[in-house]
Amino acid sequence: DSDLQTTACQSVPLGGTCSVSCANGHTGSPETYTCLASGSFNGTRPVCARRVCPNTVSSARGITADCASVAFGKSCTATCREGYRLTSGSSSRFTCDWDSGSSAVILQGGS
Repeated sequence: DSDLQTTACQSVPLGGTCSVSCANGHTGSPETYTCLASGSFNGTRPVCARRVCPNTVSSARGITADCASVAFGKSCTATCREGYRLTSGSSSRFTCDWDSGSSAVILQGGS
């Protein structure tokens, strides 16, 4: 599942344990899995929710945007109010994405 981080379970010996956590862009508590004799894992799946990006799109004069409460992986659009225009087109799209530099979700785009 794309909302889970399972790399810690790749080389677990028989009877060993590993931690399954929520993937980047998601929030939730990790759960412990045990490697069974059958070669499968036993554990409770973490409950993961998409993180919400902080709204960094300016609502300055002349701009209107639907960028409040944008969840990880989702997008929003900023457009010009009547009487204004973007120098690069008629709208600007932003996506809530993972930023590995800050280890947080941020709105990226705007082209």
